Amino acid sequence: MKQFMIYEHPTKGLKAVKVGWSWPAFFFGIFWMLYKTLWLLVAAIIGASIVVAMVIPADALMANIVANLGFLAFHLVVCAKGNGWYEDRLQSRGFAYRHMVEAKNVDQALAFYAQPGNDQGHGSSGGEGADALPSSTLPNTGKPSGDGSDSLKA
Repeated sequence: MKQFMIYEHPTKGLKAVKVGWSWPAFFFGIFWMLYKTLWLLVAAIIGASIVVAMVIPADALMANIVANLGFLAFHLVVCAKGNGWYEDRLQSRGFAYRHMVEAKNVDQALAFYAQPGNDQGHGSSGGEGADALPSSTLPNTGKPSGDGSDSLKA
């Protein structure tokens, strides 16, 4: 099972973000970043590509190898940190962290969180309620502390 962070916006609804490595970012790179509206990251990549293309002569083999290794390293960082950056982007757009859910995929995570009668999920009649943050969140971030005590299993 994978862990998903559930975010909610008053008018835009629910979003689920997988915790950890992003395989879509690995396979689709800049297209994934565009889809997730990570504009600053896209601009940084395009800007760095232009600068590297202008600085490195086309026939400098070693410089090209170093540049390609640098871009590979950056790509791996995006895969490792991209979901966290997307979470930050959601929060900047008014989404609030609600809960962590364990599920097989995004659709199952959203469905489990939104089902009526779920003690921690949207539409609950008791417990913390949908608008309460779990007690194990980091101060000032609204993100869970990572101890797993606030996760739900689907």
